Amino acid sequence: MKKILFFWLLLLPVTLLAGGRGVYTQYDFSAPRKDTPLPKGYKVVYISHFGRHGSRYVTHEKEYEIIAGLLHGADLTPAGEQIRSCFDSLYPMLKGRGGDLSQPGRDQLYELGRRMAAKWPSLLRGRVEAVSSDVPRCILSMYSFLEGMREVRPRLTCFADVNSSMVPLLHRKTLVPANTDSLFAARFDAGALYARLFSDPDAARGLADPAQFVRSLFYYGCHLPGTGIPDSSFPRVFTEEEAAVLAEMDDWKFSHNSGWAEPLNVAGASPLLEEFLSTAEKDLAAGTPSVRLRFGHDNTLMALMSLLELGPFDASFFDSSVVPMAANVRWIFARNRKGDTLVKVQYNESDVTGWMPWPDFLEACRYRVAWAKDWLENRPRRHSEADRNTPSWPLWSGHRGLQPFGPENSFASFEAAAAHRCWAIETDFRNTADGQVVCMHDATLDRTTTGTGKVKDYTLEELRRLAVKEVNTASAQRRYDYSSLTPRQVRIPTMEDYFRICRRSGCVAFIELKEDGGIIEKMNRDIEKYGLQGRCIVSSGNRKLLKAYRDSGGKERIHLIFAKMEDIPMLLELGNAALAFNYPDLNAPISLEYGGRKIESLGELVDFCHSLGLKICFRAVDNPQAERQSMELGLDYFPTNNMWNK
Repeated sequence: MKKILFFWLLLLPVTLLAGGRGVYTQYDFSAPRKDTPLPKGYKVVYISHFGRHGSRYVTHEKEYEIIAGLLHGADLTPAGEQIRSCFDSLYPMLKGRGGDLSQPGRDQLYELGRRMAAKWPSLLRGRVEAVSSDVPRCILSMYSFLEGMREVRPRLTCFADVNSSMVPLLHRKTLVPANTDSLFAARFDAGALYARLFSDPDAARGLADPAQFVRSLFYYGCHLPGTGIPDSSFPRVFTEEEAAVLAEMDDWKFSHNSGWAEPLNVAGASPLLEEFLSTAEKDLAAGTPSVRLRFGHDNTLMALMSLLELGPFDASFFDSSVVPMAANVRWIFARNRKGDTLVKVQYNESDVTGWMPWPDFLEACRYRVAWAKDWLENRPRRHSEADRNTPSWPLWSGHRGLQPFGPENSFASFEAAAAHRCWAIETDFRNTADGQVVCMHDATLDRTTTGTGKVKDYTLEELRRLAVKEVNTASAQRRYDYSSLTPRQVRIPTMEDYFRICRRSGCVAFIELKEDGGIIEKMNRDIEKYGLQGRCIVSSGNRKLLKAYRDSGGKERIHLIFAKMEDIPMLLELGNAALAFNYPDLNAPISLEYGGRKIESLGELVDFCHSLGLKICFRAVDNPQAERQSMELGLDYFPTNNMWNK
């Protein structure tokens, strides 16, 4: 009996600039772009650029060979014969071209160079330097870009190079490669595809690894639109569901190899970011208009953008279609007559930042470089459940950050908690007038900032103009010197700023809910966006807010502040819960009862909570004596205002 063949033809026109899938998408020159105008009195003086090579044939010649070998070595169904016939008609034009830059790829880089030169012709009177990785498609992309610039300025003087010292920066090695084999086995039904293509699927499996064949066929179809072969078409081999699974696996691979799904791979881009910074300082100091061009590969571009946490690369998982062939990033610098320098970042010729002072951006980038170096050298400890119960490793939670190093709920205090290896960073969320969420303990600004009034009456832009200040009240235990902190370090962080710091550092996000008004929904969204699932604690002294969080579908551990024994049934019902009792004196006797059981010491209380599966802590631990007592009691984590793990 004949099997019904579930496949259909899809003609893939290769003459269009938009096509392909994932990182194999063709560059879209017609897409709308954002270009924030220059402030009055400024002019562009310098561009620092990194570009991916243009469209190419499949990366490795072996992929063509695997397809050809199996289609000619196995017995095929009618559907398989149609695939082979189409492949054979195209293969002579593809054979031997694995990894080569195609004509559309040359055209893309030529047009990008022409557009840059036409937009900033005055820069071409200065120095133009270009460097490429040692891969031929990148070298040809570099020269195509420069030829495009020469269309605008035929007498362009340019210094082009393939510098061996730059190759590791432009063609970055993945430190922790993704293993997609197990994911492929679990997600993709190769048996169904083989049944459609081969008369004897088992025999076909013996001729080539199914995972390699399926991926080669997928990549072949993705690359075909960018080859420039005229009048080419190819049957669509995969069902929509199969294609979606393969595309999702590809996205996961790139998010892991070059994104925040594996921070170590993001940290690996720090040498290139350092090179961007050092050359920008040198080129700007020269005082003449100039352009610096670099040409490399997609994994390098993705990792650099992830390290900068800009555009779609801010998320821990991204659609790899945002990195088309010829994708590019450029830093555009402008100066006024006073010598003030602004910079903005464009990705694929569209703004991903506004104009900002160069010193501020430089400081933020240097912080990222320092984080990356620390991560590469030390690789923060991954805390298992056993670690949490090991007395020799106190699990410090920096209460509103570490206040000896910065005002509460500031970039400085959060980054200090991360630098000192705190297990968690605690903060509070508040709504702004324009629907944003910021880190602020009080409902008003007066105590902790240079502003006055209610947080909810200010927009985020207005709050950004304020600074977090030292708390100087009668109840403050100690005053700290924050005079050396920069404006960025005392800026009010947003919820996303806070989550980024937790993601970079590996610290648990310890969140106190004081109000909702949409905060819970945004928090749930961003916990997923920043890949912090299983690395958060949602706390509150408001029982209704904890219930609302669970009702929203939130699965992170909840933590009730200043709990009472009568709260235990509610916490057990909500599940994955912890509680904090208000016992500032760890030597004080207690007298509690629950279900007929008497509890007369803090040690008994800790043991009782643990027997119910609840985590427990008490008040902040701010001196060595309280630390020793807390460890002896077996508390699960220690909030602190002014101690840290040295």
